[in-house]
Amino acid sequence: MRYWLVVGSAKNWETALLHGNIWGLKQTQRHLWESLSENDILLFYATKPVGGIIGHGFVQTKFKQDQPLWPNEITQHKVIWPLRFEFDVKSCLPPDKWTSEKIVSKELWPRAGFQLLSQNTGKKLVSSIGAVQYAVKDTEPLLVSEPTVEFVSVTAEKGRTLSSHDEVKKTLVQIGQLQNYICQEEYSFDIGKLDVVW
Repeated sequence: MRYWLVVGSAKNWETALLHGNIWGLKQTQRHLWESLSENDILLFYATKPVGGIIGHGFVQTKFKQDQPLWPNEITQHKVIWPLRFEFDVKSCLPPDKWTSEKIVSKELWPRAGFQLLSQNTGKKLVSSIGAVQYAVKDTEPLLVSEPTVEFVSVTAEKGRTLSSHDEVKKTLVQIGQLQNYICQEEYSFDIGKLDVVW
C-alpha cells in the first residue's frame, strides 16, 4: 500500500466529489497512473485559496475516459485528464470548512502535483486527519436500542404484503442513483432483458 498526494483546485475537487469520486491524470503522468494500485491511500490536497489537505480515501479502480468532466475540460471541449481512477472517501471536510480546517504540512511539496509520498509522511498525515480537531462531529448522538416488540413472521401476520416486483425495481434504481450511477429499468440485450442495470 502506497500513499499519494492528489493535488487539484477546489473547483476540481468539488466536481470530483459530486461526480462519483473520480480523479484523473494527464497522459504525461501515465507512469504514475500505472503505479497506482487498488487500496492505495490518497490524501486530497486543494490548492490556493485553500492550500491544504481536505480529506483522504483510497483507490478503488482505474479506467480511461474520453468524456470531459472537470470545468477546464468542459470549457475547452476536450479531455485533459483521460487516465482516471475512482476512489472511496474515508473522510473529507465539508467545502465550507476547507479553508479553516485544512491540514497543512511543511513536508509536502504540492507544486509537484500528483505525487508519491514516503510511508512515514503518509502515515503521519493520515493519523493527523483522524485527530479529534479534524473529525466532523455529528449533531445528534446515534441511539441504538433493542426492539421492544416480538418478531412476527410474515406468514403469521395477516394483511401484510411483500413489496411488488415493480417496487423492488424502483428501489434498486434509486439506490443506483444515490451512488451516482447511470441507471436503467428493463435493459434489453442479446439474450434477454434485465430488470435494472447500473
